[in-house]
Amino acid sequence: MEFVVNGTKGGFRIILYSTPNAPSIVGDIRNNSSSEDAVGKSLYAIAFAAGGCAYTKFLIIRDTLRSYSTGTIAFSLFLPSGNERK
Repeated sequence: MEFVVNGTKGGFRIILYSTPNAPSIVGDIRNNSSSEDAVGKSLYAIAFAAGGCAYTKFLIIRDTLRSYSTGTIAFSLFLPSGNERK
C-alpha cells in the first residue's frame, strides 16, 4: 500500500508527500470554474492499472500564490493487485 499527497501551487501540480515506493499515480485536474461554490467541494476517483488500483480524493481549494484562483489538493492510496484487504 502506497500513499501520495499532491496539490496545486502557483498553477502547477506538486507532490507534497509520497511513500518511498509509490508508483506514478498522481493526476492533475482542473475544475475550470471561477464560481465560489466550487471551493470546498470534493470528488473521488478510482484509477485501474496493471499493478493495482489507486483511490483518490480531490478537494477544491484556493491557490493563493496564483491570485486566489482555484486549485486542488489530492490524497491517493495505491493498492497492489493480488493483495486481500480486510
